[in-house]
Amino acid sequence: MLVKDILKDKPVTLLSIDEGKSVLEATQLMVDAKVGSIIVTNNGKLSGIFTERDLMRVVAKEHANVGNVLLKSVM
Repeated sequence: MLVKDILKDKPVTLLSIDEGKSVLEATQLMVDAKVGSIIVTNNGKLSGIFTERDLMRVVAKEHANVGNVLLKSVM
């Protein structure tokens, strides 16, 4: 079975955030929506994706304050 067949009768909502926002802001949106990734945009156009794995790399590797890290530097 193909993914398109599984999703054909389900509503699809894409969650997005501007790349100038912080990792903390993106994480809060992801938690609220119960998703593991978020589309990152620049002036309304796709510029990347931010995932739970990206978050873990920021926290584990950089020991950064996620409120001060911009998405565009880690997506």
